[in-house]
Amino acid sequence: MICTEERSGSNLLCHHLESTGVLGRPDEVFKYAAAVARLRHAGPSGLYDRLKPATTANGVYGFKLFSGHFDFIAGTDWLERLPALQFVYLERRDLLGQAISLVKATQTRSFRASITPMTEPFYDRAAIAFALQRLTLAQARWKIFFATNDLRALPLTYEEICDDPMAAVRSIAERVDVDVAGIVSSAPAMSVQRNAVSDEWRERYVQDAGGLRRIAPLGFSALRNSGGTVARKLVGRFPFSSWYGPTLPAVRPPE
Repeated sequence: MICTEERSGSNLLCHHLESTGVLGRPDEVFKYAAAVARLRHAGPSGLYDRLKPATTANGVYGFKLFSGHFDFIAGTDWLERLPALQFVYLERRDLLGQAISLVKATQTRSFRASITPMTEPFYDRAAIAFALQRLTLAQARWKIFFATNDLRALPLTYEEICDDPMAAVRSIAERVDVDVAGIVSSAPAMSVQRNAVSDEWRERYVQDAGGLRRIAPLGFSALRNSGGTVARKLVGRFPFSSWYGPTLPAVRPPE
C-alpha cells in the first residue's frame, strides 16, 4: 500500500513497479466513492476481486491511496483482511513545488506529461496557499496514522524516485520479500511536467506570501489574506474531510 498525496511521483513509482512484472500493478483502486460503497458490505471475495487487476502472477498486489481516499474505507476492516500488507510512505520534500504542480495540473486537467493541457495555466496565489495547507495537513494525517498503529512504513521521496527509480523499486521488493537480483524495469521514461511557468510561479509566490517575520499558522482558517478569502469560501463548500479527488479549486482573478 503506497500512502501518498497528489503530485508526489506516485505515477512514476507505480509505472516502474508494474513494469517489473512481479511487484503488483499499483493503482488507485479505492478512488471512487460509489465503487467503494458497493464493497462496504462485500465479503472477502468482493475485496479480492477489487484487487485482482492489481496483482501480478506471483501473488504480489499493490495499490496507492491518498488520505482523502482512505476516508472512503474508514470504519471498515478491509486493511485488516489483506494478507501480508506492507506500507510505503511517499512524500515530496519540495512542498511548494508540489503545491504549484497540483494547481497547474488541476487548472489544465493535465496530470501527466502525455496528456495535452485543456487550458492555459494562470498564477493564483490563493490556490497555491490552499494547496500548501491541504497537502501539509494530508501528510500529517498519514504520519499520525502510522504513529497511532505503530507502523514502520518504508519512507520514499519524490526526489529519490526521480534520481534513481530502480533503487526505490528494489527497496519495495525487499520489503515484500521478492528477490531483487533479477528485477528490472521495462518502463519507458516519463517526462517531468515542471517548466519555466513553475519556476515563475514559485518566485512570484515567495515574493507575495513569503517573509521571515512570521510563521504561518496551520489550518484552512489561517488563509486570511485578501487572496485567501476565495480559498476560505471554497473551504466551506469543499471541507477537507470530504475532498477526495484532485479537484483543487482555482478562480481566475477579475480582468
